[in-house]
Amino acid sequence: MAACCCEDDNNSRCEDIENIEARSQCIMQRNDTQPTPLPVPVPKFYTIEYRVLGTARLAYIVYTSSIHGSTELTTGLPWFASFRTDKDKVFVSLYARAENAGTVRVQVLVNGEIFREASTDGFFGSAVEVSGTLLNPEILTINKQR
Repeated sequence: MAACCCEDDNNSRCEDIENIEARSQCIMQRNDTQPTPLPVPVPKFYTIEYRVLGTARLAYIVYTSSIHGSTELTTGLPWFASFRTDKDKVFVSLYARAENAGTVRVQVLVNGEIFREASTDGFFGSAVEVSGTLLNPEILTINKQR
């Protein structure tokens, strides 16, 4: 590596060094500074949770995401499913229909906070659906007053 030669006040000798690494080291020594390390990006994960609650004993459920596609099932309530993602844009949808009399409430949560929610009135066969696209979920102001 080239020796540092930045003895003069106008620093012209540092700029004359052709090797960029040696030039940078010379300038740092001249200024008696250390380079600021770049932050290492840490992936941020978001937890998306689907919930179906209510007084209906059984519900037909369809839940969808742009990452995993659609899944259909008939199950007792309450019912929950979740996944984690580092994507900044995710479409989600949740549909539920009561298979008998009783209420059905659907919720989609992002990091524990409600993103979408709806409920039925309790009649036999009542159906409800919510959907939406999460855009950079970390900075969404979900259910918060400003």
